[in-house]
Amino acid sequence: MRVCLVVGCIAFCLVLPFGKALAQDKTDLAVSAYGAFSGSATDLAAEDIPADAAGGRVEVRHIWSPRVGFEGTYALNRANQVYEPAGFCSLCDYPPVPVSADAHQISGDWVFSSHTGKVTTFALIGVGVLLYQPLKSVVNNTPAPTTSFTTPLYEYGAGVDWGIWGRLGLRLQYRGNFHNAPDITLVYPYPTGSGAGTAFTHTVEPTAGVYYKF
Repeated sequence: MRVCLVVGCIAFCLVLPFGKALAQDKTDLAVSAYGAFSGSATDLAAEDIPADAAGGRVEVRHIWSPRVGFEGTYALNRANQVYEPAGFCSLCDYPPVPVSADAHQISGDWVFSSHTGKVTTFALIGVGVLLYQPLKSVVNNTPAPTTSFTTPLYEYGAGVDWGIWGRLGLRLQYRGNFHNAPDITLVYPYPTGSGAGTAFTHTVEPTAGVYYKF
């Protein structure tokens, strides 16, 4: 996957100066709601069990041609976690540790698209940064220590735009990303907390929203 991302970035840099000549430019702003569904992850000390959540995303997209497009996105969703003993802590007398948190996502994506009438289909691939910001953790009625966690993410997706009125349209998409599981509790004794930060997980994000073309 990393090789594909490098090749895509090189190709983008090569064609960028000629984008104007390929097709009419199209720029849009989209606002969407999505569901975030992540798999659990287990490392040396704990199993991280994320809760399903809802969030919102803002996208700015510019299309030069069917093969040359780029978007920048910001997304925010609640990202509550529960950490349970696993690995060398599986026999330890540690209680489950719930952590309330938010997840902030910033990404840049290469966009491939095909336009027919009022319908545009697209696929995307990109990279970004995911920041987990803990809000509260309480174990046995006692506040538990937490820490923020930042990790790179590798993103993919596909979807469809449907023009409904003038410059306004509906955007439906399926997005997903791979990233390190968040390590945001300091209760478990592995380097900075649970140890989950060294395990990968996969998050899927079915998304629906509206866009406006400039």
